[in-house]
Amino acid sequence: MEKINRGGLVYPSEEIYLTCLAAWNFYEEIREQKDAKDFLFEQSKAKEIFVESLLGLCESSSGFLSISCDNGHTFQRSFCETAGKMFSIFARNLCTEVNSVIHQEKKRKLFQQKVIKLQSQS
Repeated sequence: MEKINRGGLVYPSEEIYLTCLAAWNFYEEIREQKDAKDFLFEQSKAKEIFVESLLGLCESSSGFLSISCDNGHTFQRSFCETAGKMFSIFARNLCTEVNSVIHQEKKRKLFQQKVIKLQSQS
């Protein structure tokens, strides 16, 4: 086990895992609905809106947000940090997808222009 653990990686707690899973499911629901996706990404504070919406959804459906340690710290803070980081990953991936589509369209147009130019020369 020591050889495997050389990188210092740790296993996430069940609550962190559930947070990531909830964030992914919530993001996929938003992504499938064009109006919701457009609305979210048009906002200047999209990450905060995503986190607050997910927080409200999870508060009503699960009890793990009320977990606290002996010092009185609740899991809600970790939940918000994790959900925010997950949103940043999702948004970066979405930007990459959009940019790939844009660049692919530009390449296709350039190729078509070259073909037209070559056909006109012959």
